[in-house]
Parts: sequence; structure tokens; C-alpha cells
Amino acid sequence: MKKIELLAPAGDLETLKVAIQAGANAVYLAGKQFGARSFSPNFTEEELKEAVIYAHLRRVKIYVTVNTIVYQEEWSILTTYISVLYEMGVDALIVQDLGVLRYIRRHYPDFEVHASTQMNIFDSKGAQFLRDVGVKRVVLARETSLEQVQAIAQTGIEVEIFVHGALCFASSGNCLMSYTIGGRSGNRGQCAQPCRKQYTLLENHHAISKKMSLLSMKDLNTLSYLKELTQSGACSFKIEGRMKSKVYVYWVVKHYRQALDALEAGMYDTFIQKEQTDLYTVFNRQFTKGYLMHETNAQLTNLISVNHQGSVLGKVIAVRPNEIEILLSAPLQVKDAIRIKGKEEVGFVVSIFYVQQEKREVAYPGETICIPLAHRQKVGAEVVKTQSSLLQQAVDASIKEEPNRLAVDVHLCVRLHHPLSLMVTDGLHQVTIQGDILGEHAKQPVTASVLVDKLDKWKDTPFVLRKRTVDYDQMAFVSVKDLNAIRRKAIEELCCAILADQPRRTQPYIEPFVEIISHQFQIEAIVHTQEQAKICQTWGIKTLYTDYESEHQNYNRLNIVQGKEGLIHNLAQLDYGQVASPYLNVVNPEAISFLAHAGIQCVYLSNELSMEQVCHFPIGQMPIDIGVMIYGRMDVMVTQHCMISKVKGYEKKQCGACQGEYALADAYGNEFPILTDKRYGCSVRILDYHIRNWLHDQKKLKKHGIHRFLLVFTIETEAEVKQVLEQLNR
Repeated sequence: MKKIELLAPAGDLETLKVAIQAGANAVYLAGKQFGARSFSPNFTEEELKEAVIYAHLRRVKIYVTVNTIVYQEEWSILTTYISVLYEMGVDALIVQDLGVLRYIRRHYPDFEVHASTQMNIFDSKGAQFLRDVGVKRVVLARETSLEQVQAIAQTGIEVEIFVHGALCFASSGNCLMSYTIGGRSGNRGQCAQPCRKQYTLLENHHAISKKMSLLSMKDLNTLSYLKELTQSGACSFKIEGRMKSKVYVYWVVKHYRQALDALEAGMYDTFIQKEQTDLYTVFNRQFTKGYLMHETNAQLTNLISVNHQGSVLGKVIAVRPNEIEILLSAPLQVKDAIRIKGKEEVGFVVSIFYVQQEKREVAYPGETICIPLAHRQKVGAEVVKTQSSLLQQAVDASIKEEPNRLAVDVHLCVRLHHPLSLMVTDGLHQVTIQGDILGEHAKQPVTASVLVDKLDKWKDTPFVLRKRTVDYDQMAFVSVKDLNAIRRKAIEELCCAILADQPRRTQPYIEPFVEIISHQFQIEAIVHTQEQAKICQTWGIKTLYTDYESEHQNYNRLNIVQGKEGLIHNLAQLDYGQVASPYLNVVNPEAISFLAHAGIQCVYLSNELSMEQVCHFPIGQMPIDIGVMIYGRMDVMVTQHCMISKVKGYEKKQCGACQGEYALADAYGNEFPILTDKRYGCSVRILDYHIRNWLHDQKKLKKHGIHRFLLVFTIETEAEVKQVLEQLNR
């Protein structure tokens, strides 16, 4: 069986250490900047250095996320940061921004690059393109199916897939909802998680659901599908959770490590039959097998709760004014956290409980416990455990024990009139240290085992002794001080040898020639209906992109290509047009140069750039046309999940239930229009309730050198389209 890398998250140094101790082969993390989890503690520069040294001495790799889009004004900070990461020996960078990718490949051609899941790579074409520009590995979008993984692995690029943890509702890298609502961009690591809020589904302006968590995905759990996944061609299994606790990281990594080891040993079927309660206890929003294993539409989201669901502990069987009784179905220990479910939920850490009026520290399944509690509860309410003191204690113990150390063999030579000598090897590296010549006779010769015992002081090192041999002539005297000195020197030099042995692969980056094109002013439009298209044609707009089947150039928002002249939203579509849409999130000149060398002739800047940022962009230095969207509703989410089908009670999509106009209403009464498309597997687009209107800024944008203006019409009536067109400056 192909050796699979188990890749763990770490939000801080302590979590990194427990991840390695639990069995991770590699750890991904971020510094204090340019990481897509900016609210995680993350690593200072000194902590990054310590993390690299700690991991490499245990043959574990470190991947650093530089996976945000990077504004032009941040570029000098970015380049300094990449230089620092390169010098400290980071194994690879995980990137989203095409400009960052180009910079690394040009200036550090031997620095390994992994394409972030934020690049939204889900098919062979996109993977092949990245392989050809020197990307070593692609982290696939979480919407990718097992069959797509298999096809992508055939391209020769390394494939990394998520196997456990939180899922995004929107297609990877295609969520602007947090940005448009409150200015906190998910592509900048600042997501406010609007998908975990409650919404009401409207049909023809009438509510057809209660306020529910319509966009809240369950957590991915593929522990039962590792047989299929190991045969997919993926080389790395990734666990989500850089903002999760060290207890979560330790136990999730440990379970997947044990499962992979059991699979290799032919014991997987036996292992997987055991109940995996710990995974439920450390964190879950209910579990799903995800798009990867073809989960049904209805089983992808949890409409009722976005919180940690815990593991089932028991039921309330009696309620008195100041206490409740719980019949346990699982063990309980003092310092466990529990939650009593119901209309008036309450959660707390258990500090005291009684079994038959006896104060106890531990209670077992089948026993009834009495807990002092004044909070009102109902008989029959379910009780769950949300935190386990035993699991916490096991993690704390692992930190102290630090079992994950490299095994080494040592050979000690103690001979009269010869230098004291110690050889140490980990199987890949070998160092030999010589001390002073031993010229003093031993008054009372000792046995070789005594010398070994005196040498056996490796507890506070990255190594553990495996095999020990001694060449002792029973004549020479050697002091404990000399033995300690030569041991410390050997450890130091072996560490240096291991840390120096981090080979980089030189991968030349050759860009194709770019011919500078002449800039031509154009107004283009995306239309959603034939009526909108006719009006735009009447007004003289020659270039139309449609998101319905038509004779016009295709829009391709749903990542499906039918024509040769569509807008490009994804690297997989580079063969099907020469205009890059705002959804490629281009925010810096390097990204424009990257796309120009890929054959693109016009780039619409990201909708995440403000008017001020657009006006400070070096448009005149760009080799191709630059455009902006000046009117329309942004797609804030593009998703493969259909909430309409779920609310209406269907298990699967393509149910034909969407017969009207749909929208999501938030707690403030804002309505996000919904567009569905049955042609492409019932994909769903959620539109912004705001309308971008830069129509009155056309002169300013033209003066700055913008040559393309994009109008986006979605739910506008014919009259509204005409009103917009009347405001155009010809």
C-alpha cells in the first residue's frame, strides 16, 4: 500500500507538538500574517523557527500557509516574509494568490509550492495547468468527488484531500458573503462565518421555513472510508482545525494514525468496528461523509444547531427544585463538561455529583447520578458530554512524556591510549565524536553495561536509544564528565546533520512570451434572461455573457464550460476564453502578469478591491486590459448544496421543487436572492443583497486607465436594466 502522509493542523506551538506525538507526518500552520485563519493564535517568527527544528528532528514536515489574497501595498512585507520562511527551512508554502505563486516560482524556483484549496481546483485541467507551472501539490476543493480525485491523481501532481473537520458551504475560494456583509474577507483570513447564522428561506417572497441554520455544514468524517481513499491516488490526508483545541487535534490525529496503521497491517475492518466516541466528544457538528463520498443533499447540513454536539451521555429522568437525576449511558467524571439539550439548554463543567447519596468522582453506564442544578429542565431531555477530563489528561501526559522521538543506535569505544569515541546514527545520518586520548588506567575496571548506564541520559533530547554497543578493554579509565560531554556533542552534531539534510528540488520556471496588446475600451454585460440580453443588444453592448443556454458567449460561473468565449472563473477554464472574471480574485500586478503569460488578454479586478485601491493600481504598467465591475449583485456564494430541496423534505437534489423566486432572509431582514441551475447538478448561487453601483465613477475610472466595464444583471426587470443603461457614459 502506498504510504499516505497524515497532515495535521496547528494553531500554536503546543498543538504542533501534540499533533506530532499523536502520529502526524506533516503539520500545516501559519505565521502572524497572510494565513487564512487570522483569528487563530498562529506563530511568531521565533516560534516558526522552533516549530521547524522540532518537527525536522522528528522527520516531520512543516507547511506554512500563505493562502490569502495579497494587496499591492503589502507586497514588500510579503517578499520579506517568504525570504524568512525559505531561510528557516520550511518544507513548502500553501498559496492561493496567483501573484504569490508567480513570485515564489520566479524568485525561489526550488521552494516547494502547494496550491491551496482556496484555488478551487476540482478537475484534471486545473491540476495539469498547476503542475506545468511547477506546483508540486494541489489541495483539492472540498466539493471534489472520489472519482475526480482519482482522475486528478493521474496527472502526476501530488494530491492532498481533506478527510476530517469543518466544511465550507460555498465552493472553496468562492465565498464573498462575510466580505460583503461586514468587510471581513474569507479570502483574507477574516471570515465572520455568516454560514453559521440563521436564515429564513423565502419562496415568491413568502417564508417557507423557520429561522434555521440553512447554510451550516456538518463536519467531515471519513474514518470509515480510508480503504477507498488510500486507493484514490491521494498522497496526503488533511485534517482541518487550525482554530481547534490541542485536545481535538491530538485525538483526531491519533484516530486517523491508528486507522492508517491498522489498514497497513490488515486490521482495518476490526479497528473500524470499534465505537469512535472520542471523535464525537472532542468536536462535531454532526458528521457527514461529504461530497468526497457522495453524501446525499439532505445529509450535508445541520439546520438545528451550529454548536459542538458532543457525545451522548444519558437522559434526565427526574427534576427537583435544586437538582436533577441523569441515567448514564456513558461514563462521567468530575471536570467533564456536559450540556442538557432542550428549549432552555444549559452547559457546565461538572464539579460535583452523587450516586445513591454518595459523593463520587466517576460514574458508569447504567448508574443514576444526581447533580445540584437550579436551572429548569424537562424529564427526558438528552444529555451530552462536550469535554472529557480523561481525554484532556491524556494529552497533558503526552506532552510530558514526549514519546515521538527518533530512535538512534550508539557505539562507545573506551580503550587505553586511544581517543574516547562515540558514534551515533539514526539510520540516515551518522556522526562520530572523539574526545581526549585515554591515558589513565582504571583502578577498578567496570563492566560494559555500567558504561552504557552512565551514557543513557537522552530523556531531554529528540532521540531515544535503541541499540547500544560498547568496545571496552577493561583497562582505561573514563570519567562521567567526559561521557556526558561527548554525548552532548554527539547529540548536537546529529541534530545539525538532520536539520541540514532538507533537500530542495530545483524546478525552473519559464514563462511564455507575452505580446503587449492594444487597449480598447469596452462595456460588457452578464445577463440572466433573454429579455435582458435583447435590451443590452439594443443599447449597443456587443459582448454579452449569459448564464443560460444561448448563442452568446457563455458566462461559466458554475465552472461548466460549453463555449470557447466564456468568462474565466477558474484555472481549469483557461482554454475556453481570454477574459478573467472578478471571481479569480486578482488584487495585485503579479497575478495579472501570471494570467497574461497564461494567455488571458483582459482581467477584471477582484470585487474585494475598493475604489481607492483600484485608483492606486498601476494600470498603465499592465500588459493587458484591466476592467472592473461597475454595476450588479456579486455572487456571495456558489454552492453544490440545495437548501430548497432540503427545506421541502427531499433527500436528493434534482427534485424539481424550485418553481418560483427564492431568497434567504437574515435576522435583519436583508434578502439574498437565490439563483438555481438544474443543468449543472442543481448548483445554487446566492447573490448579495447590496448592489454595487459605480456607474457615476466611470470618468474617474477611465482617467485612471480602466478599459473594460462589466455590468451584471441577475434579477433585474426590463425597466431596471434600462435605467442602468441610461446611466452609461458613452
